[in-house]
Amino acid sequence: MDNKINKVHTIMDLCISGVFIVAGIGLFFVNKGVGALLFICGFLLLIFYKSGYKHENSGAILKHKSLELSRKCQDSVLHFLNGQSSDFEMITGNDGGSILLEVWYSKRDNVAYAQLFTFQEMSYQKFTEIMELPANAAQKLMEKL
Repeated sequence: MDNKINKVHTIMDLCISGVFIVAGIGLFFVNKGVGALLFICGFLLLIFYKSGYKHENSGAILKHKSLELSRKCQDSVLHFLNGQSSDFEMITGNDGGSILLEVWYSKRDNVAYAQLFTFQEMSYQKFTEIMELPANAAQKLMEKL
């Protein structure tokens, strides 16, 4: 099964857009230029600004975090993601090469998804697919973030 995570609006995104739109409408009667500018900014924010993430099969709104780690801990992280280990070590930096751990998580719903990339040929190459972590592993990963 291919996991897919999409960008979505959060409640805060909608509130910020709404404030700009309402302020633009209110200021339009005082200063047409500033009011129109704020209204247009609010409308563009509503269309383009999405700070949340959502898994295609889940209803939870997720946050995103990227961690650049040393390649020395690659096996430890990989065993943790595959469920073969209950803990992993995080060595930051690029000693011995770099790996990138991308995590999408929701502390409220106790759910997390992770994907691992390796740094090869001057860019990060996909090493694993997006994996859903079990609840106990998700909790352990969120504690380390």
